[in-house]
Amino acid sequence: MTRVQRKDNFLLHRPQTDGEIRKLRELISYVYDDLGNKILGNTGLFLDNTKIIESFPDSHGWTNNGVGIFSDQGTEINADRSYQIQTSGVGTESVATKTGISPVDLTRKHIVIALQIGFSSRLVNTKLRLASGNISTNYAEITLATQADASMLFNSAWHNISFPYEAFTEVGTVDWTSITSARVTALDNGAGIVTVKFGVIKAVPALTEGVISIAFDDGYASTYTKGMKRLARYGFPATAYIITDVVDTATWLTTAQIDQLHDFQGWDICPHALTINNHNLTNGLESLSDANCLTEISGLYTWMKDRGYSVRDIAYPKGNRGGSVLKYSRRYFTHGGRGTVQGPETSPAGDPWYIRGWSVDGLTTSVATIESFIDKAIADKSWGIITFHNIVTGAAASATEFNETNYNAVIDYLANSGVKVMKIGDVLSRPAL
Repeated sequence: MTRVQRKDNFLLHRPQTDGEIRKLRELISYVYDDLGNKILGNTGLFLDNTKIIESFPDSHGWTNNGVGIFSDQGTEINADRSYQIQTSGVGTESVATKTGISPVDLTRKHIVIALQIGFSSRLVNTKLRLASGNISTNYAEITLATQADASMLFNSAWHNISFPYEAFTEVGTVDWTSITSARVTALDNGAGIVTVKFGVIKAVPALTEGVISIAFDDGYASTYTKGMKRLARYGFPATAYIITDVVDTATWLTTAQIDQLHDFQGWDICPHALTINNHNLTNGLESLSDANCLTEISGLYTWMKDRGYSVRDIAYPKGNRGGSVLKYSRRYFTHGGRGTVQGPETSPAGDPWYIRGWSVDGLTTSVATIESFIDKAIADKSWGIITFHNIVTGAAASATEFNETNYNAVIDYLANSGVKVMKIGDVLSRPAL
């Protein structure tokens, strides 16, 4: 069981205020994993070696192509303004460029950028381009978000998103040891304007090897009878995110099975939803009022703590953290929250409170697609999170079911790949590997 070395007895009660939460994080000195290895316990510590690429200060020097409206008076983030692009609304790309940046070495780094997107249903894409020379002919580029990503991740809220430098597509020659130019773009679908606000762009030390995490959402009995069975063959841990009011009912995990997963298989048992009714709301817990959301998340915290399970991270039902979900998740849980966007993720995550935890669709996702995802995490030295729900013997009848034979093939491939397999909470809890 993970144990915390405390500096005083302040942590003997649950923090009640934002000030107490900050104090809690300051007081955690070390966390030890199940093998007794000392690891850092505060995700903020990961950012000690952050390198700021651009923060849009006064006289920032960004130029534009004149398509749309460009402003350096966007919404404040980090107590400073942001840079805003409002597209033209007619399907022509808006482009802003900065040259003459003091050379930045981005080798073995991943790139983190803060984004806020408005009118996301009209977004085609927004991109980031980096260059060491002529940014029009020799560059590395990545798509920051598409309409599908924006509606889930951003939804007019600030979000940090991160990418390993290996995931950028290179055109021509790029010297990653001396990046001196940057470009951001936004493109709408012609049906109206899109606003994209860019906060700080920074580089953070990255993983030295890829890592994969396996998760099971909801708490189906097959998590134990089929999911754990194959993982145990290779000694792989996983994380189970539980809907608490279905435990010990037909087709769901029993208390004894959950304890077996936790106590003998080394799994993390983590919060998902207090009640299945709230889990199944159209937008998950985001659909709840502030008071009801507090009841739900505080109840989840109590259920987990009373049973000695993890309160490190939560999986947001339906992948949604809006409404009051993020506010109360940050107050009750310690390390982060998981969504359903595919990823792979970086470690440290650009935003530990919305880590990209791919929810596999059993109706459309093939074994080969998951194997390619694993290969990409290895090649990019990134963090791939694969989330299953209900493992079934026959063909999947819904998106949340996945065939057992195909599941076994995925786990066998994972074992043969040699990639490191870790629990989500363990990756969130330690510095770059």
